[in-house]
Amino acid sequence: MADTFIPPESVARNASMALEVRDSKPDSEKGMTAVGLARANQLANREPISLETVQRMASYFARHEVDKEGSTWNEKGKGWQAWHGWGGDEGRDWAIEVLKENNMSEVKSLDSFNPRQRMIASALVEVTHESGKFNWGIGADGAHYVPASGNPFLANNIKCGECIFYQPEGACAIVEGVIEPEAVCKFWTIPENEIIQEMAVVEDVAPMDMPMDAPMEDMYMDEMKVTLSTAERDALPDEDFAIPSSRNFPINSPVAVSDAVSSWGRYEGDVTFETFKQNLIKIALRKGDDYVAALPRSWQDEMNRKISTIAEYYLRLLDK
Repeated sequence: MADTFIPPESVARNASMALEVRDSKPDSEKGMTAVGLARANQLANREPISLETVQRMASYFARHEVDKEGSTWNEKGKGWQAWHGWGGDEGRDWAIEVLKENNMSEVKSLDSFNPRQRMIASALVEVTHESGKFNWGIGADGAHYVPASGNPFLANNIKCGECIFYQPEGACAIVEGVIEPEAVCKFWTIPENEIIQEMAVVEDVAPMDMPMDAPMEDMYMDEMKVTLSTAERDALPDEDFAIPSSRNFPINSPVAVSDAVSSWGRYEGDVTFETFKQNLIKIALRKGDDYVAALPRSWQDEMNRKISTIAEYYLRLLDK
């Protein structure tokens, strides 16, 4: 089994074309995340890539096949740019062939989903391209994410790990943050033949403390929040709170980062959202990559743009 693989010329051409098209677009129409841009440059230069990266390519194509049905595809919009940045059709075929040759299982394909699911998946991916990923909350921009401990549909095999949007690295194509494979959100898209249709025995289903006519904003919130004992909270230094002056929003894990963002709407103090945001970013950067990955995708993109601007500035200074 080879350690690395050289992308074919056809794959490199597609990636180069995607980068050129992206450069020609106004900022509002530029596609590809920071990861996508890195992958496009890697493929365009025909750099050796690992088998793990080939798996990620196959996984990407399986999830984003629906991009071709998006309204901006023919205009070489964000979905078109991202698809070709990962190597395009030739990249997909090559990745699948490499996996077969190395006895690796193929990733889930949209072929197993019914037409309604395909349309829903296409719409959600397009929304994400245009507006960024959904957060974990229950508001208009939220996915109603429920951690594994509170998933009432687990016995029916309805969980993030079976969803077309779930990524092997514990991420989601349309929902931000670190995703538990046995969690669930309102956007789950799972082939019908993988759902256990029989009704689960009541005793086996996680109990619902809320009556069914309870306000939606009250449902699942206990499960969504990171619970700290008084002693654990008191032990945290002020610098581990997104609002240190009042010790609001304790950040002791990556999940707490997402919890803080989704809970901001309930904050009634005097601190502005911008101050809260900058404090949370500082904590995430200090604590490491897992914490940064839990920040909203739009925040991460903004950080990457600032880093690129600073890097370009210093490179220009060096060229003088």
